[in-house]
Amino acid sequence: ATQLLLDEGVPVWSYDLPGKPHRMQLLMDDDAIGRVNFIEGDITDQGSADQWAIAGRIAADSGLPTNVVLGNHDVRKGSVDAAAALAPFGLEAPDGPAAVDVPGLRIVTLPTAVAGLGPGYVHAPARQKVAELVGAGPGAAFVAMHHYPQRWRVPNVYPPGITGPMAKALLDAVAEANPASLVTSGQATATEGTITAT
Repeated sequence: ATQLLLDEGVPVWSYDLPGKPHRMQLLMDDDAIGRVNFIEGDITDQGSADQWAIAGRIAADSGLPTNVVLGNHDVRKGSVDAAAALAPFGLEAPDGPAAVDVPGLRIVTLPTAVAGLGPGYVHAPARQKVAELVGAGPGAAFVAMHHYPQRWRVPNVYPPGITGPMAKALLDAVAEANPASLVTSGQATATEGTITAT
């Protein structure tokens, strides 16, 4: 589906690190990768009003359809309400799982950041909603979240992701609902991008 968007002249954004397109190499050839715009890390550093204004202006000026998934830096203690800060730019920051359909693909965004905390969380209601959304899509599903799925209950690298048991429950639910799913995360400081094919 990403290759189809590029062939139709639609710019595509990825959370892979520039120069290290691990995820995108699984989806398309090097020529197509060369036409993808890359974004890395959290949208803001401290979630301040001026940082959201810059991010909102960049997204709005790009003319690209933009889906926002907040990261832990965006919801730090003292941060402003991201949804309110992005609204003037025509952007939304859903506080729960949301879906957008493009030809042949359902994109599901999954907020994992919790205000004031570093690790990610996916509790049962959010996990169930994600499973419903990927299962009801027009074909394959692409799940985008900020925190990466950890293997173990306790993180063995920094920054922390989603604990192993919570991550396994999410991945199992996605795989059962739609085996043609790809789950990605944007927090790449320690992991240089995480991809999980179900």
